[in-house]
Amino acid sequence: MFKEGRLQFCSDECRYAFVGENMSGENNQNFGGKSMTDDTRYKMRLAHLGEKNYNWKGGAARYSHFFKQVLGPMMKALRRYRCECCGKHQVELAKMGITLDAHHRDGNKHNDTPENTEILCHTCHMAKEYMLGMFDRRVYKKPRGRAAWRLKYPKGETSEDENSV
Repeated sequence: MFKEGRLQFCSDECRYAFVGENMSGENNQNFGGKSMTDDTRYKMRLAHLGEKNYNWKGGAARYSHFFKQVLGPMMKALRRYRCECCGKHQVELAKMGITLDAHHRDGNKHNDTPENTEILCHTCHMAKEYMLGMFDRRVYKKPRGRAAWRLKYPKGETSEDENSV
């Protein structure tokens, strides 16, 4: 089943079989034969709500009803349900489990004008917000590769240096 040494398996199938048999339920060395009660789960949830949560931002402003219910869906329809950064359609994104988001260009959640609204897939939205420094850097990684390039040169634009070469 496995080669001598530190559990080096001959194939992925062998590794999956070993893990499935030896690491699930009571066979798991971290299981300890106990499970959390509903009361314990509830207490743990309460311990991380609001200001106690590591991602708390001091009660940041929420999106307006108009932005969520009217402007966002209207802008998605006007932009033909495509991400303005990568150009992928909502149907294509849904197959990958990614949603289309409405994004405030200036970061001001109270500026609900169509000019300030941008339609982005969730991947491009998170990458753009990271680049703009709009959320905690401990939680999200900086976009690299294609995502970072799309943010730098949206819709096929290139830098002047690349055109001169």
